Formats: sequence, C-alpha cells, structure tokens
Amino acid sequence: MSFITLKVTIKSDHFDRFFAIDGKGMLAFTMAGAGSVTSSPALGPLSILYMDKYDNGTISIRAPNNPGVFLRLDANDENKQTWGGNGFGTVNCQYFRENLPHPDGKEILRLRAHPDGSSSLESVEDPGVFLRMDKLGTMNCQWYGAGRQGNRSWQLFTVILLD
Repeated sequence: MSFITLKVTIKSDHFDRFFAIDGKGMLAFTMAGAGSVTSSPALGPLSILYMDKYDNGTISIRAPNNPGVFLRLDANDENKQTWGGNGFGTVNCQYFRENLPHPDGKEILRLRAHPDGSSSLESVEDPGVFLRMDKLGTMNCQWYGAGRQGNRSWQLFTVILLD
C-alpha cells in the first residue's frame, strides 16, 4: 500500500483544543496499546502530527517524536453499537516496528469531510465508531452507526496542514 505523509495538527471545532499524542517509551507492540492521546489548549510539540494518507482512501496518524507510534481507536466495549452521552472505548497508541500499521487494524481511520469544512475520524475496523473529545479534552469513541457520519460537535475536528 502506498501513501503520502502530511504534517498536520488536529483541532476540536467545539473545544478549541489540539490533539496531543505521546508515545514516549513505546518500543514494542502490545495488544491493549499504550501511550497517551490527550488534548492541549495550545499548539505544542506533541500536537504536531504526521498523517499518512493511503491510496485506498484511509489514513493513520503518527506521534510526532516517536517513530512507529500511531493513534489507536479501540471500540471493543459492550456499548459499541449504542450512542452514549459519555462515549466509550479507549483512545491510545500502538507501536509498529515497521513504521506501518496493519491495514485492517485499530490504527486505520477514514477522514469524513463535512460541508462546513470540519471533519470526523471514523474507525475502519468498527464502521460507525468515531473519535470524540469531551469538554475536559478527554478522547474516546462515539457510535453513530455504519454509513452515518459523526456530526455532533464533540466529533468534529479541523485538520490544519503545516509546512
């Protein structure tokens, strides 16, 4: 699978906070993932990310200072197919020595464009599950159903291309 890499930052449309990915110390694959995906009120070193855009229309998001560490959405939860006010699941990181995630893994996403210019990030492994940020900046998942877009404010983000 071929891809291009874009240097980006991702900002919540509702909460004015940036994604921050810290994979410090991750040197091996672990089933449950590790590291931390949080948010920051200001653009900083952990918020400057690398988005790999694949030729099949999917993406993955890499940590800025940790080669091989990718954003991971784990929707394996009893609430996976139910909309929940507090969201569910785990958002963390996964390490791949080859610096390329498994093509069907929890690290592969679809970037869903919205008419207002914002985007939502949908899990490829679990269609209908979207990345979500709450008012405290905590990241987790939300269910909207396969074929629907996450269109509530907590699932909308702006991807900003950096040079």
